Amino acid sequence: MARKEFVSLNVKGINNVIKRKKILTWFKKEKTNIALLQETHLSDVEHLKLKREWVGQVYFSSFSSSKRGVAILIHKNTPFVLTKCIKDDQGRFVIIIGRLYGESVLIGCIYAPNVYHENFYSELIKEIFVNLTTFTVLVGDFNCSMDPELDQNPPSKNSVSKKREAIKGLCSDLQLIDAWRTLHPGEKDYTFYSNPHKSYSRIDYFLVSREVLNRVTICDIGTRILSDHSDVHLNILPPEAHPTLSSWRLNPSLLDNSVFRSYIKEHVDLFLQTNDNENTNPSNLWETMKAYLRGAIISYSIAKRKNL
Repeated sequence: MARKEFVSLNVKGINNVIKRKKILTWFKKEKTNIALLQETHLSDVEHLKLKREWVGQVYFSSFSSSKRGVAILIHKNTPFVLTKCIKDDQGRFVIIIGRLYGESVLIGCIYAPNVYHENFYSELIKEIFVNLTTFTVLVGDFNCSMDPELDQNPPSKNSVSKKREAIKGLCSDLQLIDAWRTLHPGEKDYTFYSNPHKSYSRIDYFLVSREVLNRVTICDIGTRILSDHSDVHLNILPPEAHPTLSSWRLNPSLLDNSVFRSYIKEHVDLFLQTNDNENTNPSNLWETMKAYLRGAIISYSIAKRKNL
């Protein structure tokens, strides 16, 4: 199994010792480098107890033993060096700034309010903006779908939402991109099931800077096994300066394959149909499409090798 660089999961409380161990064991089995947890429901003391076995570093924001709480767990073999840790006192976000594989990074774990709170988003944007790096990843449960048609089942009739506009405003202000939607345009998949409403929604995101998106190889939604949320994971290539990295290049022999050419044409058409509109910046569209097509080509190549 390939190592998963980032894995995000709303754990819906891990103050139960048995559940906590089960969650940590699952992350270990998944070969997680950096785990991002929402709704931990842990005190400061209990959060510190997460530093065990595979976990080398723990950063968190606590609230109470029954509400909120976020944490970032970093594998002991992952070369992250902390410069600064920023967190609120409401158990809503924790942000770490430092160096990962020698590269300046900002990683944030978010548990957004269920209802619109203007102060939450303004504070979050302010804290991130002054520390923004070209490698920025905001991860977590934003408690709102960004597209009521694609990201909810049944689809929502309410297309106007202050929460939705706040998340889109955050992405615009910080120049962040929804990694999963970019790599899966037009696809319907969900990260949360609401039993009272009998509805599915995609409310858990990886919002990433363009530099990160250009290096994403996988962004996938898992299953709802450990919680009422699915895990979401993101794999990225290390920085180009990293000695083990060889830059990705298209295998030119694929272009001789008519099936591959049809596959790419379908993906280009789907991407443009989903993303190209009068408000789209052409430069952003081009960069985003390159990242999307690279992921599609990698998936095609992997599937082809498996069928050999």
